[in-house]
Amino acid sequence: MKIKTLFLGFFLGLVFPALAADTLLDQAARLKESGDYPAAIKVLETGQSVDSKSNTYLGWLYYLNGESAKALSVLNSLPQKDWLVHLYLGFINEDLGGLEAAQENYRASLADSVNTLSAYRLGKIYLREKKYQDAAIYFSQAIVLDPSISLAQYYLAQCCLVKGEWEDAYNALVKSDNAYPGNPAIKQDLELVKARLGEGFFTCRQKEQTAKRAQVTLKSYIRRISGVLVRVGIGTGLKQFTFRGQGQFTIGSGKKEIAGNSGVFYTIKPVKSGLAVYSGGKKTALGVFSSPLRVQGKNYPFYVLDVSYGKGNFWNKQIDRIYRGDLEVALKNNNLILINSVSMEDYLYGVLPAEISAQAPEEALRAQAVAARSIAFSSLGRHKKDGFDLCADVHCQVYQGMSVEKERTNQAVDDTSGRIMVYAGKPVYAYYHSNSGGCVRSDVYGKQEYAADSFDTADGKFNGQDCAALPGFEQDQWLATSPDTFSAAAARANYRWQRVYDAEDFVLAFGYPLTDLKSLVPIKKGGCFHYEELEVKTIKGSSVIKGDLQVRDYLDKLRSSAFKIDLKTSGSSPMLLIWGAGFGHGGGMSQAGAATMAAKGYSWQDILKHYYPGATLEKKY
Repeated sequence: MKIKTLFLGFFLGLVFPALAADTLLDQAARLKESGDYPAAIKVLETGQSVDSKSNTYLGWLYYLNGESAKALSVLNSLPQKDWLVHLYLGFINEDLGGLEAAQENYRASLADSVNTLSAYRLGKIYLREKKYQDAAIYFSQAIVLDPSISLAQYYLAQCCLVKGEWEDAYNALVKSDNAYPGNPAIKQDLELVKARLGEGFFTCRQKEQTAKRAQVTLKSYIRRISGVLVRVGIGTGLKQFTFRGQGQFTIGSGKKEIAGNSGVFYTIKPVKSGLAVYSGGKKTALGVFSSPLRVQGKNYPFYVLDVSYGKGNFWNKQIDRIYRGDLEVALKNNNLILINSVSMEDYLYGVLPAEISAQAPEEALRAQAVAARSIAFSSLGRHKKDGFDLCADVHCQVYQGMSVEKERTNQAVDDTSGRIMVYAGKPVYAYYHSNSGGCVRSDVYGKQEYAADSFDTADGKFNGQDCAALPGFEQDQWLATSPDTFSAAAARANYRWQRVYDAEDFVLAFGYPLTDLKSLVPIKKGGCFHYEELEVKTIKGSSVIKGDLQVRDYLDKLRSSAFKIDLKTSGSSPMLLIWGAGFGHGGGMSQAGAATMAAKGYSWQDILKHYYPGATLEKKY
């Protein structure tokens, strides 16, 4: 088979030289993705192509195959070097031990095009050289470019530790601990920093937080008394929760009820006989109630402390929230479930600014409102077994209540009141995501006929091609560059992102040596180059990771499953590199794309038609 392929390449090279170069590059790209670097190299060597595109690719293949001296010779001979070539030369010189040349090339790459790989590797080199101030600068730059690079937070903390910057070290380590909760080195450093900061630091922080909470005002609103009611799970598995209200409100269950006092914090905890309610930090309960317990008000919202969202992700945090509607507390397995009962439109007020920037163009906000309302309608009862309709996190839609509401997003909800999308007579699960990476897919949750499956461009094509027909080498280039699509104008790390793991990084992130990893090969790919099944081979055997989110989580919680992998296990510096596109699952509406379309004059109806061409609009109320 290989002989036939090489012969074909040689023949095409004689008859159609330009076509042959592209054909050979595509062959090499497919072989590279399968992890067969020697065969990919042989294809390009046999083709005898001398153009810079082929030689750049050949030089990189030499590096991945552990032939860095050859790689250096090929890439140094190129008459012109762009950011990508300088980046490659940085890795190659590192492998050969030429750290000064590596630094020079990384800096040249950054000067030509800002990229996380060069910033991160410069940080690692300076850290190795104990130049902690320089290392901190480049790790900070990598974090600014892409906050999802959790390892950069860890190494920034190491720099701060050496410099005695304990508070900065603590803040970075908390983020690292969230990303890698089982890592003993991070736990150890956290304990060290806590000891250095002392109890006084945390007591002071607590006092500042208490003072801020006391100053939070709860503004009255006009409660909607008709329409669809949504029950949103805003907390599960809780040991307790604390809240306060304003105006008239009651706390109780069944016929047993007490009046709440404005401005007083109440804490609810599970006890053997039900749910105990405590007031103002007192140890004696005001009463014990059966489950579920209801907290009902009239025209004021409720202020709930320490609501957690984004668990396990780089954006995870606990934060106080204000919620319209009523609260319900249920007891399950001796833990609390906290539910917010709120009208559909008031629910959407708390969804839009949590899911899209309130500064986005008005037509994009209106499109978002209709998509979010469609999801809510199609998902009512999704968490029935948990005791509520929808969760408040990315599994359903992020909902953060009245505390995040903005006038522009509320207006978008009002402007589209009651409007949803339908297909075959049913509300559409109008899934959306932050950034398509330039290509939107219809197969995130199985094939959805109403959703687009195309490049995120006006005609759905890129350079006249459909996404399913893009050849292997062009896929590589697609992921390594920033092609012009509706989603390209967004933040760089949301459109194109990269990750790199050396031997030290890999152990921290994955828990075993990089040299134990033999290959990472796609078994099944979905639309827009997204991995659906990934085969992982190590010295202990092989396994298959299935599913968009599972693949992303396994590979250190990637921004999306649209990526290509470069794995170098030979030579002095083993490396794993990942070149990715987009933020989110890539299905349905790209919020970044919607913003660009709106800025270009498209209406919210146009935007929805672009991303959900098979759906139609319907007014529910």
